[in-house]
Amino acid sequence: RAGPCASVAERAEPLLAVLLQAPPCADPWFLECRQDRAGLTILVRDLANQRTWRVEFVEVEGLRQLDAADLLEFWPACAASEGWLYRVEQGGWLDQECRREGFVARETKAVDEYFVNGGARCLSVLSWSPPKVSPLI
Repeated sequence: RAGPCASVAERAEPLLAVLLQAPPCADPWFLECRQDRAGLTILVRDLANQRTWRVEFVEVEGLRQLDAADLLEFWPACAASEGWLYRVEQGGWLDQECRREGFVARETKAVDEYFVNGGARCLSVLSWSPPKVSPLI
């Protein structure tokens, strides 16, 4: 398939995100993020019931972690009231990178963007494959 930036216009597109199937998490809170050769692991706790979820990506191209207040374009599309794990179709971090001249991978890397709503801290992940979600026991 063509690179992810093939259809990105010079102007910003409105955010379009698809809710992924994931366990319910009424009040998500970002706990931890670890990246090593095996991939990326994100821990999110549901403050409503204290359950913790492990989100694992094995093929990661990039990671961005920001305060939720600095991600206004993601609201309300990625609000926790709807869910906490999304695939971003347009208008997210990947599209921002594609408009940057220094992003040489714009035509060659067929990655997808995923968004983890962690309450006050949120993460955008560029990955070649979707995440696996499991309970932390």
